[in-house]
Amino acid sequence: MEEMINGGQKVKQVGHVVTHLTNRAFAYISGACALMIVAVSAVTATLYAVTHSSETLRNLASSTLTGVGMAIGGCLGSALILRFKSARDFIRSVLKDLQ
Repeated sequence: MEEMINGGQKVKQVGHVVTHLTNRAFAYISGACALMIVAVSAVTATLYAVTHSSETLRNLASSTLTGVGMAIGGCLGSALILRFKSARDFIRSVLKDLQ
């Protein structure tokens, strides 16, 4: 924390600490909400499958595998896009330095 002199008095700046704590709290709260939504969805799908025919369970298994595959594909796609963006930024900075 930096200190500033204000009329002969030392004042500690805590703005960046509060911002960091706020960002961390928001991350934890939004993550907890996302986990709750996923848990409720999983429980609802399982209860529906148990109360209906066995064919529903077979469809649930294939749908689950499809969903997992889509999630992995989305993560890989996002990672590739971010990787290419950072590569473009690096090349742009090298070209700037050369000029």
